Amino acid sequence: MSDLNQWLQRQDDLAFVIGPLFVWFFMGIIGYGLGSYKRRGGFGFLLGVLLGPIGWLLILLFPPDGKQCPFCRSIVPHEAIICRHCRSELHSARPQRKRGQEFPTDSEINPFAK
Repeated sequence: MSDLNQWLQRQDDLAFVIGPLFVWFFMGIIGYGLGSYKRRGGFGFLLGVLLGPIGWLLILLFPPDGKQCPFCRSIVPHEAIICRHCRSELHSARPQRKRGQEFPTDSEINPFAK
């Protein structure tokens, strides 16, 4: 009977450790889900693990990582040239021309162009 009591005690100790770790990881998964909505999944996981529900609120307050398409208002990566949602061309990806400045010709950009 002594062996059974020892075995049960070890199971209680294991549950005491595994239970909080499971809850801690679950809070991180929720934070990752909220953060990935704003393209900050890893940061959301970290805040969820460290701060729990307070971290969830913080990640929702952070601005999304990317720029906003002027046509469909969706968030696209900073380096995007065409919106992946509405397929419109993003004007901020073009080089801006100053007043009186000419765009370089193809031969200036690529000396091997015909």
